[in-house]
Amino acid sequence: MVRPMLRYFTPVTVLLAAIGLTIFGTAMLRRAGAVGDRERFERAAHDAQDRIEVRIDAYLEVLQSTAALFATGHPIGPREFSTYVARLDLEHRYPGLQGISFQRRIHRVERAALEEEMHRAGFAEFKIWPDAGGEELYPVVYVEPLDRRNRAALGFDTAVEPSRVEAMDRARDTGEPALTAKIRLAQEIDAHKQAGFIIYLPVYRGGARPATVAARREQIFGFVASVFRADDLFGGIFGSEANPLVDFRIYDGDPTPLNLLHDRPVHASGGSIVQDVRLDLYGRPWTLRFAATPALARMSTKPLAPLFLTLGLVLSVVIFLLSRSEARARGRAQEAAASLRRAVEEGERIEARLRDADRRKDEFLAVLGHELRNPLAPIVTALELMRRDPSALGRARAVAERQVRHLVRLVDDLLDVSRIARGKVHLRKERVSVREVVEKAMEATTPLFEGRRQRLEVSLPARPILLEADVVRLNQVLINLLGNSSRYTPEGGHIFLEAEAKDGKVRLLVRDDGIGFAQEVAERLFEPFEQSAAARNFSSGGLGIGLALVKGLVKLHGGTVSAHSDGPGRGAQFVVRLPEAPAAVEASAPAAPVAESAPADRPALQARAQLLIVDDNVDAAELLAEGLQQDGDEVRLAHAGPEALAACASFTPDVVLLDIGLPGMTGYEVVGLLRKDPRLARTLMVALTGFGQESDRARAREAGFHAHLVKPVELEAITRLVRQHLRRSA
Repeated sequence: MVRPMLRYFTPVTVLLAAIGLTIFGTAMLRRAGAVGDRERFERAAHDAQDRIEVRIDAYLEVLQSTAALFATGHPIGPREFSTYVARLDLEHRYPGLQGISFQRRIHRVERAALEEEMHRAGFAEFKIWPDAGGEELYPVVYVEPLDRRNRAALGFDTAVEPSRVEAMDRARDTGEPALTAKIRLAQEIDAHKQAGFIIYLPVYRGGARPATVAARREQIFGFVASVFRADDLFGGIFGSEANPLVDFRIYDGDPTPLNLLHDRPVHASGGSIVQDVRLDLYGRPWTLRFAATPALARMSTKPLAPLFLTLGLVLSVVIFLLSRSEARARGRAQEAAASLRRAVEEGERIEARLRDADRRKDEFLAVLGHELRNPLAPIVTALELMRRDPSALGRARAVAERQVRHLVRLVDDLLDVSRIARGKVHLRKERVSVREVVEKAMEATTPLFEGRRQRLEVSLPARPILLEADVVRLNQVLINLLGNSSRYTPEGGHIFLEAEAKDGKVRLLVRDDGIGFAQEVAERLFEPFEQSAAARNFSSGGLGIGLALVKGLVKLHGGTVSAHSDGPGRGAQFVVRLPEAPAAVEASAPAAPVAESAPADRPALQARAQLLIVDDNVDAAELLAEGLQQDGDEVRLAHAGPEALAACASFTPDVVLLDIGLPGMTGYEVVGLLRKDPRLARTLMVALTGFGQESDRARAREAGFHAHLVKPVELEAITRLVRQHLRRSA
C-alpha cells in the first residue's frame, strides 16, 4: 500500500511545487517589467527636462547678446534695434520666443520727453501706460518683432506689476538674469489667452556691472527682456514628438491649479507612473509633473507575465503527467519523454527569462527534499526500534511524535506564506502582555536550545508591556525568530531575547552569535525561499520561508521587522517593532478554561460509542480504528462511498468520520446521502480531510458536515469530539 501511495504523492508534490514557482516567477517577471517601465519613464522625463533647460539657456544667450548691444555705449534707436532682432530670425531659429524688448528707466518728469522722442522716431501713438503715479517708470520702448501682439505692449510701464518688479529688482541687484512668476502678458489681446513669463537682464550705464548693490541700483539704465507665451514655447520644444513616452504639466512654484503654467493635453495620460521634478530657473522654482503615456505602456514587458504563467502551468502539468505515466508503465516512457522534449523546446524560446526561476525552483525542491527527509529518518528508526525492543516504546514514540509535529510545522509554514500572500490570514486580536508571549515562545523552543547546548538569555522590563495582537500568530513570530537563531548558531552558542517599549512602540530583539550574513542581503532574507550563501552551506539550512512568514505576520499586526549583521561569522539580530497598546486600558485576564472532568460527566465519558470510519487510506483507517477501540468503542470501516452507504443500512453509528477525497464518490456526495436517512438524524458527521482552507470548511458545512478536522489529527482530539457529542445526545 505504501508504494502506490508514494507513486501518487510524488507527482502531486512536483506539480504543486512547479505551479508555486511558476506563480512566483510570474510575479518576479511583472516586477521586472515595472522596474523597466520606471527606468524608461525616468529617462524620458530627464530628457524632457534637459530639452527645456537647453532651450531656455539658448534663449538666454540671445538676451545676453542683446544686452551687450546696449552696453556698447552707442545710441540704439528703434531702427537699429529692429535691424538687430531681424538678423536673429527669431521665428525660425528660436520658436516659442514671443519677442525681445527693452525697458528704459526714467523718472516721472521725463515721461513727456520720452513720449515726444518716440513720436519723432515714427511711433505716433506711443504713450506710457498705465499711469500708476510712481516716480520711477520702466516703459517698454522697443519690442521686436513688431507684430500685432508685440505692438500692444509698447509703452507698457512694467513697474506697475509686482511680479515683474520683483524679477527686475532681483536682476538689477545681482546683475544676473531673473525669471518672473507666472504673469498675464500685455501682448495677450485675443480671446484665448496664454500664461506667460519674462526673463530680465539688467543694462547698466557704462556697460560694466558695478561692484556693489548700491552702485547697481544707482547706475541701472534699463532691462532687456525675453518674452514668452508658455504654450507657444513648450509647443515649439515638444511639438514634433509623434509618440511621446511622458506627458507633463509645468507649474510656477507648487503644483496647484492657480500656478499651472503649461498643460500638454495632446496625449491621454496612461496614469500608471507620475513624478514631480523641481527645477530652478534663474531664481524661480518650477515644478514639472510628468505622467506616463500609453506609448510607454506599449513598450512594457509586463504583458509577457500571462504568457510566462500559461507556459509555466503547461510545463507543470506536462511534468506531472510524465511522472505519473513513468510510474504506471515503463512502455509509455518514450512517448512521455517526447512530450517533455517538445515542452522543453517550446520553453527554450524564453529561456533567458526563466533561468533564474528554474534555479530557485531547483534549490527549493532540493531543500524541501532535505527538510522532509530529516524528520522522516528518525520516524523510520523509531518504528524499527519499537518493533525490536518493546521496552523502548516510550522514547521511540516521543521521537516520532516530535518529528511528526516538525513535519506539520513545515507544511503549515508553507501554507501560511501562501495565505498571507493572498490576504487570506485574519488576525484574532486581543490585549496581551509581552511577557506572556515571550514565556510561551520560550516554552516551545527550550527543547531546541537544550538539544544544541545553547544558552538563551531573556531581558524584559519591569513594567508590563501590552499589545493588541493575535497571541497565536505573535507566538509564531517569536518561535520562528528563536528557531532561526538556534538553527544558524553552532552548538554551545548564545541567543538573546530582549523587549522594551518606547514612544508608543514595542521593540522585540532576537540576537545571536551565529554565522551571520552580509548586510547587503538583509532585505532579501525576508523573501520566500531566500537564504544567504552562508546559510545554504550551513548544515541546518531550513526551507527559507520562516522569515518570510515572520514579515507577513508582523505586517498584518501593523509593525515592521528588520535584520542586521556585521558580516559572516559575526552573529545576527532581528528587530520586530509593533504598536504598543494604550497603557490607560488594563489588559483583561484570560478566561479560565472550563474543566471537562466534572463528576456529573463521568458516565457520559465512559459511554460506548458506535463509530464508522470512511477513508480510502487503509493504513490510516485501521490505525485510527485501533486507537478508538481502546476506549471501548465499536468501530466499523469502509474505504469508499458505496461501502459506507451499505454499512449504514445495517448499522446506526453515533459518529461518522468521513474522508473528503474518496475514489469515485466524494465525501461531499456521501454525507449528502447519509443526511437523507432519518435513522441518522442524531449522527455527528465529521469531515476528516487534508483540505484545510476556509473555503473548504465552508463547503463542508454546506454539504452537511457538522465538524471539520484537518489531517493529521491527534487521537485525543477525535476522542474529545466523540465524547462531547455523546454528552449532548444524552
